[in-house]
Amino acid sequence: MARGNAVESIIRGYLALAPSEREGSEDELIAAALAEFDLAELNGNPEADKWVKERKNVEKIAQQMLPKFIEYPVPNWHPPNRFGKHEKYVETQIEGAAAAIGGFTDFDWDGASVQLTGDAKTRGSALFKDKATGGFIVPYNNRLQFEVYIRALGNREFRGFYGWPSGSAFLRVERSEEVWRDVQRTVHALEQFLAISHDKEELLALLPPPDFSHAYLFSDLQFKDQVKQLFGIKD
Repeated sequence: MARGNAVESIIRGYLALAPSEREGSEDELIAAALAEFDLAELNGNPEADKWVKERKNVEKIAQQMLPKFIEYPVPNWHPPNRFGKHEKYVETQIEGAAAAIGGFTDFDWDGASVQLTGDAKTRGSALFKDKATGGFIVPYNNRLQFEVYIRALGNREFRGFYGWPSGSAFLRVERSEEVWRDVQRTVHALEQFLAISHDKEELLALLPPPDFSHAYLFSDLQFKDQVKQLFGIKD
């Protein structure tokens, strides 16, 4: 998560500049994001070797992604949400579900020539290659997430902005009835699970604890501590 947040911060700073001002700004933006990234390490990250690797990944991924953004217009500006991030919350309703389902999109553009929303992903290694076309296929867990955004946003183009240390791919994603049915099935299954008990400890006891050595998921120390508290795990 810290990797994704750092790369997103770099992209956001880059896109805030006029297209004519972006070239040559990359090093300064990356350095500023890495300075924030280093603060988390100073606050006691126990996986020092993995942290150093993630730090290098931030720089490499940003270097792969930024050139593809150079001609994009300045995106819409959103005030910080409850997580302190400049993202837009969107949601959609699923028939028969007790509550709407939604999420935060990273970037969106509204102009005379563009109606576009995009989500940045820094796990590009999870992309699949289409043997027939040679192009990339969006991982299905991302595809489910994107389908929720597409349904919530209406008639807008949606793209997944993927980056990894050795490459990048910006992929247009179209709405799919088959994927939407899977989203609905997943939501209804989750509601059935939550209906087992109103006691969160009882529900968590039915789940295996996460792998806290996972550098990508748990590089955010505050998030890691919160998950440990939920599972009743003490250091």
